[in-house]
Amino acid sequence: MKRGFSLIELTLSLTLFGIVIGGMVGLIIYTQRTLHEVFERYRLSSILTNISLNISKDLMGSPGVSVTPESLSLFLLSDTIVYARKDSLFTRNGVNLLPEKIFLDSLNFKRIERTIFLYLKIKKGRIWMDGTYTFFTGG
Repeated sequence: MKRGFSLIELTLSLTLFGIVIGGMVGLIIYTQRTLHEVFERYRLSSILTNISLNISKDLMGSPGVSVTPESLSLFLLSDTIVYARKDSLFTRNGVNLLPEKIFLDSLNFKRIERTIFLYLKIKKGRIWMDGTYTFFTGG
């Protein structure tokens, strides 16, 4: 009687091994892509939070406010601050607030009495994040 594996047994075991390894590699690639997307979404969320904090800080010292759907003007004692859309950028007095390769998709300011609402949607490639923020003014 011969000892060892036949050619069919070796082929079958190598095929099953290849399928298992292929599945594991596919899972690793999927996990890596998902982790990258989660990181990018967190980064976009942090950018939106920083923008809302800056607007809130500027609003605190502003006795006058003017709102249009695509801009917010804050009238300070010696200066005017304008948040607005410029092409696919979100600017403060003409200076882009978004990091490189991150673009503004949607922007909407709305004022109801002493409350200002802001809707922002930013994108990096196919990944996007949006947020709605509420600011209260004194006057």
